[in-house]
Amino acid sequence: MKKERSNIIRISFSNHFSFKDENHILFSEETRFSSQKEFWNLIETKEDEDKVLPVSIFYGANASGKSKLLSLFLKMKQFLNNSEKNLSKLSAYVPFILDEESKSKDSLLEFEFFLDKKIIIYKLIFNKQIIKTETLTSNNKILYNRENGNIVYEDSDISNYDKDYIKDTISKRQDVLVLELLTKRNIIPYTRIHKFFNKCFIFCNEFQIPDNRLVELYNNKREINKISQWLNSIDLGISRFEIEQIKIDEETQSLNKELFDIFNKKITAKFKSVQIENFEPPKYDYQLKYYHIGKDGNEYPLSNNQESDGTLAFLSKIIMFYPAFINGGIFICDEIERSLHPILVKRLVQAFNNPKINKGGAQLICTTHDVNLLKSDILRRDEIWFIEKDISGVSTVYPLSSFKDIRNNYDYESGYLKGRFGAIPFLGDIRELEKLMDE
Repeated sequence: MKKERSNIIRISFSNHFSFKDENHILFSEETRFSSQKEFWNLIETKEDEDKVLPVSIFYGANASGKSKLLSLFLKMKQFLNNSEKNLSKLSAYVPFILDEESKSKDSLLEFEFFLDKKIIIYKLIFNKQIIKTETLTSNNKILYNRENGNIVYEDSDISNYDKDYIKDTISKRQDVLVLELLTKRNIIPYTRIHKFFNKCFIFCNEFQIPDNRLVELYNNKREINKISQWLNSIDLGISRFEIEQIKIDEETQSLNKELFDIFNKKITAKFKSVQIENFEPPKYDYQLKYYHIGKDGNEYPLSNNQESDGTLAFLSKIIMFYPAFINGGIFICDEIERSLHPILVKRLVQAFNNPKINKGGAQLICTTHDVNLLKSDILRRDEIWFIEKDISGVSTVYPLSSFKDIRNNYDYESGYLKGRFGAIPFLGDIRELEKLMDE
């Protein structure tokens, strides 16, 4: 059975960390660039809708707000399952704090995404204690709208019994989503939308591979062989890799369970709002083993601590990206170039933009300082974004495509480094540092 694609189309937000004012990020094509380089893999959504871009890359100086921008994708997870918690405030509310007005001002968060062949728009307005507005729209039809505790439903599949349950809950807990309550009632499509926010955003750390992904690979030797062939083509010196399953002895399992219970008891006693799911100690550990060809032509295995950081960083990303190139996925990477050579970063980005590789319509959303990617044969203009923080500490995000006089053959890298697009560090005159050291 073919898996339905899920893709992010747009995010709008305000009063989020250093992003004081309302900002909009489009992850779909700007049609005036649709003829630019036919090898780009624009992702199909619906007829008469703009296609989704497989890559969106954000540039900016240190402390400009790049990492905080990516935290928008985590923000929705902070809203989920609040009904099971005893909250004193909404942890997702992190306002701009460099002026008094914004500290108490509402925050906006709006997602537009493609799910189950429909365009979904989900909008929240909230402060530190309550959700003031919650609106869910599917294919331009409002399913429900919540304003200051009052809920109007347009979806006839929601029963009066369910409406009464939600009304009663919201009257007591204005920090809880209607979406969550509809999900608890197991009403489709709300369960799928809830799952989209809970599961579809995949955060890529530098070296970390989730245990469930290692288990998947362990049980799929064909996929291991495919990834090994990809590694061979990159010439990292690895002929192949394996995943070793190591049984954890019962004594260690029992000790892990005992330590968890002690930790859980102390945490829940101190923080009443914290709920930790029941823990079942794993029975197996999974470790990567890499094989290299020696001078004598034989294979020699190396462990994680014997490999370079660059090799581990590249392999971890390939292991995470490979199934998404078949089934789709939305990857969030902060500083994708970390520990990687610029050529390897270029190869990863090109893989997402190549329709013969990225057949599943996966998306890569990342920040970087790697200016080598600022080439017209690597990225479209509408795939490149900048983040600038002004003198008052306010961050703004804007695309390269907003500069109207940029031609197809323009040197993006040179223009960026010269300050043509902003979003670069201001260093001052090095002679001032020389004077300081003399003093």
